[in-house]
Amino acid sequence: MATLYKCDDPTGFLSVFWLVQSTLCTPDDWERLAFESIFDGAQHELRYCEAFFTPARHLAARRHLGDVVSALDRRPPSGERETGTTCTLIFDIDRDFGLAVAEEPIAQLVVLKPAVAPSPIVSRS
Repeated sequence: MATLYKCDDPTGFLSVFWLVQSTLCTPDDWERLAFESIFDGAQHELRYCEAFFTPARHLAARRHLGDVVSALDRRPPSGERETGTTCTLIFDIDRDFGLAVAEEPIAQLVVLKPAVAPSPIVSRS
């Protein structure tokens, strides 16, 4: 298993990244990922983090952005209360899907913004 995470180049890293991403199938999966990320960081004395999430492939698979965002938002407050570590979410636009494909999720984030705090930051990778 440890060799899976050894990457010699960016393409190798992305292959592993997308393999791991493929395991995020339900809102519960996203919620658990968010909680464990905060909890694991706290064990290394992390107090603040900005975590990118890249839902483009999940959205292409007909998952709903609102489900992903609300799942990510549900667990971090719990993890933050338990550990003292805080986390801000950053919405990442996957350039492989193009900017046109990103416009709909961005519009959805604007609608979701009142329901989520702090506001997601949008970045293009």
